[in-house]
Amino acid sequence: MSAVLTEVVSGAETLQAGDLVRFVDHRIIRMLAGPYYPFLSDIQRVSGTVTDSVTGLPLASVVVELRRVNNQVVQNQNVGTNAGNRVRLYTVGTGPDLRVIGRQTHVRCETDVRGRYLLYFLRREDLIITDIRIRAKLSGYQNSVETVSFSERQSVTVSFSMVEV
Repeated sequence: MSAVLTEVVSGAETLQAGDLVRFVDHRIIRMLAGPYYPFLSDIQRVSGTVTDSVTGLPLASVVVELRRVNNQVVQNQNVGTNAGNRVRLYTVGTGPDLRVIGRQTHVRCETDVRGRYLLYFLRREDLIITDIRIRAKLSGYQNSVETVSFSERQSVTVSFSMVEV
């Protein structure tokens, strides 16, 4: 019997395809809870840091959220029959071109105490993401918006320098 290694990671940067992990919801990395699974190998990552524009210090608890995908506005829809059973899903497109991105935890996150964040997207045949618009917002600071283009197999780093109001 081999030994089991337990380690808490704050991001997916150190994980390799095929590593066995247990996914849990956390403020910097959002994945579905469940048993142990091989780590996803087919994802695109958008990660970075958020800092104060004057001091350069990292900003914690900044909400970083996906606003557009492939130049289409990210929308939310309540799915379910009554208030107790509703789930909010985030989508892009309309009609037969409607594509589900996921739940709120898949389109927004908060920075940790070091100002770091991570958004990730599964590569799918029905939704190939080539550009996104993300927004960073924190009370007392101007919202900051960045548009990022990337290839199908690329992960990118986008850092925000926020101006205090």
